[in-house]
Amino acid sequence: MRYLLATMRCSEPGRSVAVAILRPVRRVAELGSLGGITRMAIRTLRTTLLIMGLLSLFGCSKPAAPQKVSLPSIADLEWLATQRAVVEKYLGDDDARTKYTKPAGKLGLLRALLTQKVFKPTQTYELQCMGIVLGDTFVQELGMEWVTVEDEHGTDPAVRLPNTSNIIFPLTMISKRVERGEDVDVFDLFNGVADQIEQLKHKTK
Repeated sequence: MRYLLATMRCSEPGRSVAVAILRPVRRVAELGSLGGITRMAIRTLRTTLLIMGLLSLFGCSKPAAPQKVSLPSIADLEWLATQRAVVEKYLGDDDARTKYTKPAGKLGLLRALLTQKVFKPTQTYELQCMGIVLGDTFVQELGMEWVTVEDEHGTDPAVRLPNTSNIIFPLTMISKRVERGEDVDVFDLFNGVADQIEQLKHKTK
């Protein structure tokens, strides 16, 4: 999601296939009239071109719908809060809650949950809630902002570097890795993203 959406361009299938089939066959027929190619060769080539045309037809993708990026609505913000609450209920005491107000505290809680394997790889929703808290650290520490991204597949929360098109989707950054059986170090994950964002900031200056 990375995160700019690429759009494939293709000509109208019916028109492009007609060109692929008819023009080469006409040229072959002209050569055949000169005795250079037999009728069997013409029929074989016509069949080959027909197959190629059909492959072109089925392989020609529709243009991808553009993404719509907007600031979160009230409903979006409420949903983010609901997802955070799934993680925050594991804060043990006031000291932990105080530390949680800072990015390092959020990452520390996420690491503890991963280390203790509180959520199984099949608990996608809970793991994605951890991704929201990870996104909060990007917002808090790197100066990013929450946005809502809508495309043909649905709507997802994301974080964006303000006034740019640089978008990160933290929702699945933890869940996908856990589901693949990978060991996830959220501090390494955060630092990797932070390095990329800092480079982008320098390029936009």
